[in-house]
Amino acid sequence: MTADAKNYSFTHPVAFGAIRLDKDEIEFNDVNKGEHPEFDILVANTSNKAYSPVLMHLPPYLSAKAVPEVLGRGKNGKIVVTLDTEKLPKFGITRTSVYLSRYPGDKVGSDNEIPVSAILLPDFSGLTEQQKNNPPQISLSTTLLEFPPLKPKQKKSQNVIITNTGKTDLVIQDMQVFNIALAVNLKKTVLKPGESTKLKITVLAENLPRVKGTPRVLMITNDPKKPSVTIRVKAKIKQP
Repeated sequence: MTADAKNYSFTHPVAFGAIRLDKDEIEFNDVNKGEHPEFDILVANTSNKAYSPVLMHLPPYLSAKAVPEVLGRGKNGKIVVTLDTEKLPKFGITRTSVYLSRYPGDKVGSDNEIPVSAILLPDFSGLTEQQKNNPPQISLSTTLLEFPPLKPKQKKSQNVIITNTGKTDLVIQDMQVFNIALAVNLKKTVLKPGESTKLKITVLAENLPRVKGTPRVLMITNDPKKPSVTIRVKAKIKQP
C-alpha cells in the first residue's frame, strides 16, 4: 500500500500544498475557566520528504504538539492543540489565527492560515437563589439559515427572531461573526420577558470564495442554560 495523495483526499480533505489536514479551523466551544481541553488535527504528508508539523504564531493560551514529531513521506499523524483557559483574555469569544508551517522556513500568509476560536462561558456560580429561579431564556426562530445559490456580487438577507421566554431581562453580551462573508444587524441587545427582536444576517456573495470554516454568528448571553448560541449559515455561489 503506498499512501499517495489520492488516498488522503477523503480523510484529509484540506490541502496546504503537499501537507493535508482533516480540518480547516480549530474550535474550542463552550469551555469553562480552569479546563485544559485538547483539539486534534489529523495531518498527512504527501510530499516526497520527511516533514515536521509545526503551528506558527501560537498565542499564550495555546500550545501544540505533533505526534509523532516527524512524518516520513506518505505518513500521517496528528497535531494536538491544547487550550489553557486561565490565559484567555476574557469571557466570551476569543479569536485568532495560527499558521501551518508547510516546510522549514515557511512564511505566514492567508494560504496557510488556520482560524482559531475559543468560547469561554460566563461564570454563573455567583447567582442568587432568586436569580436561579427566575432566569432569562433565549429562544430563536432558527439556528440554521440556508440561502439559495447566490450570484457573485449578490447580497441577500434573512432574519432570525430572538425572543426572551424567561422571567428576567435577557442580555446579549457579545456577538461575533465568524466570517467576512456575513454582516449582522441586531436591533436590541436587552430583551424584557416576552419581548422579541430581529437579528438580520446578510450574506455578501463576493466574499464567499475567501471563506475559511463554516460561516456562523455566535452570541454570548446571560441565559444560564444557553450562555452561547450559534447560528450557522449555508450559502454558496451559483455555478455559471
